Amino acid sequence: GMVVAWYTYTPDGNYYWIVGSGTLTDNVASFDLSTTAGGTFPPSAQPDGITYLPWGSLTISFTDCNHALAEWTPLESVDLGAGSMPLTRLTKPQGVSCP
Repeated sequence: GMVVAWYTYTPDGNYYWIVGSGTLTDNVASFDLSTTAGGTFPPSAQPDGITYLPWGSLTISFTDCNHALAEWTPLESVDLGAGSMPLTRLTKPQGVSCP
């Protein structure tokens, strides 16, 4: 399995976290995404107060070791549009080579 955490902003400029889990098959990672509501910051954190709200889906298609394409589709109830964005690797662990 895989996980993704996407830190972004709403159209009106508020902080916005989108998280999800998924799978990798044939160089394509597919995720079901959610946002959260509720909860408080530690040390007074109350995990039972957190609600996960379905957000939509994300697909990341890897074209090689250094490039991919992210494509997202929000649910109709989410006030954000579908889109895509090319991704480029910024760093590589030392000693790792790509085929």
